[in-house]
Amino acid sequence: MIPESSAVGEIRLYKASKFPFEWRLEKVLSEVKKTFVDSLFLFENGKSIVVTSYVDGNKKDITEVYELDMAEKKLVPISGYEITSGRAAGNFIQIGDKIIRPLQNHITDYGNSMTLYSYEISGDGLTGETVLGEI
Repeated sequence: MIPESSAVGEIRLYKASKFPFEWRLEKVLSEVKKTFVDSLFLFENGKSIVVTSYVDGNKKDITEVYELDMAEKKLVPISGYEITSGRAAGNFIQIGDKIIRPLQNHITDYGNSMTLYSYEISGDGLTGETVLGEI
C-alpha cells in the first residue's frame, strides 16, 4: 500500500503484517522530499508503474511516472507516458486494452469536478490520451 504521505514529503511503501488492520513501513521509495499526493499503482505489460503528483512552488500539480523495481524496492523514472499533469481522483480503471484515469479539477474549489482521460496501452507506455468527459 502507498498511502497519502505528503506531510512528510515521501512516497512510502507499506506491507500488511495482519491484513487489513496492521501495516508496517517497508521502504521509503522517494529519494527527494516533495509534497507527493495521490500516488497510484498501475500494473501494465509486466511492469509495476507508480504515477504520483506533487505541488510545485507555483502551486501547480506536476505528475511523474516511475517503474517500481520490486527487487530493489526503488522507484526508477520512466518516459513514454503521454499523460496530463494533475492530481488523481481515484485509481486507474482498465477496460480491455484501455486505461481510464480520473483527474481532479480543483482550480476554483477542491473537489469541484473531475475529468476522465482514456489511454491506449502500448509497449512504450500509455499513449493516445483522449478526454472522455467531465463529471
